[in-house]
Amino acid sequence: MTNALDLLATLGELDDWTAAHTTWRAESTLNLNAATNTMSDRARAALATSLADKGISSGLHSRHHFGGRFIDQIEARVERVANDLFGAAAVDLRPMSGSLANAIVLAGADPKRPIVTGDRRTLGHLSFSASGWGGRLAADVLALPFAADGVTVDLAELAVLVARYQPSLIVLGSQAMLFPIDLPGVRAVAGGTGVVYDAAHPLGLIAGGGFQDPLREGADIVTASTQKSLPGPVGGLILTRTTELMAPLYTLSNALLSNYQNNRVLSLGYTLLEMAAFGRQYADACVRNARALATALAEQGLMPLFAERGFTESNQLLLPWGEKSAADAFAARCEQADIIVSTIRLPSGTDGPARYGSRIGVQDVTRCGIDPALLPEVAALLAALARGAPLEPVAERATALARELRTPRYTFENQT
Repeated sequence: MTNALDLLATLGELDDWTAAHTTWRAESTLNLNAATNTMSDRARAALATSLADKGISSGLHSRHHFGGRFIDQIEARVERVANDLFGAAAVDLRPMSGSLANAIVLAGADPKRPIVTGDRRTLGHLSFSASGWGGRLAADVLALPFAADGVTVDLAELAVLVARYQPSLIVLGSQAMLFPIDLPGVRAVAGGTGVVYDAAHPLGLIAGGGFQDPLREGADIVTASTQKSLPGPVGGLILTRTTELMAPLYTLSNALLSNYQNNRVLSLGYTLLEMAAFGRQYADACVRNARALATALAEQGLMPLFAERGFTESNQLLLPWGEKSAADAFAARCEQADIIVSTIRLPSGTDGPARYGSRIGVQDVTRCGIDPALLPEVAALLAALARGAPLEPVAERATALARELRTPRYTFENQT
């Protein structure tokens, strides 16, 4: 049995590591990871309310326990905000991650039919793949066909797949969502097949009307994470075009989730209100900043992909390195210099050797109000690391920049 001294030592270590992480990641690190963001103080405080341990389980209209009268009021209002913001008929706010939202949607599809989804070459999410929920919940997983660029859906080939295999779902989305997807084109060839749009990365831009409008453009269902370009708590959600589409999925959530984090739903509600009020400015700034950073990187001799298309129409850009080892080495040097980027396989619609690069996102620095005039300096820091410059001066400047970006903007307290 662990003795009292061990318990106290562990208690102290946990406190110390938490404080160190907060100081480093939240106060001293320049976050260019496309998968994370910064919540407002109000949204973060919601996680520490009594909803955290006095929550209520199951669905909004089918509670298993008493004691949730105010939680019901909160969640009913947050559902209304979400539906209005995304043009949805219904929403399920309860999934604890985007991957779990994907699993619920797949569990609601016909298990005797295949699904069509992006593969590793085109950065479809692992949860939909044959090694993820797709392989466990669908009869087969077919690769969504793309043009050679790896980001443009091949509609003619998709029509052939639909006619031949009659899939239950076509899943659209990417871990590097640089450009809107031709949803009207996919809808035209889908016929009776359901169209699912994985908005894990662009959800915040969609909330601000700055990317595309998937439910109005042809998607039946939208799944998403809530902590990437949407600056909310870690979690997921499901949106549907009609209430009829949501009904069986909501029933599945009741059975598969049971208890969930009511405090996270409250926190997400505050984030959605911020996006309803200030999302357009935020989304537009994300896209401007991503293009500006890509341009500045090109001027430094580091050429992001898709220069011929203006590099990006989202909060992300892709910086190619070739071998995975080179991309990992760059990401490691960045972390040593207090800059966070991520390694990613680069999209390709053809078979061939995998190429890797850095996925860089500007949503966090944008959320925290970076002056666009500083983006060339950020590019210069990344270029210095790529050239093998000493870490210490880069880290010193990166930390100084990060410390100027500690207050979230586009909130009711800091509106611009």
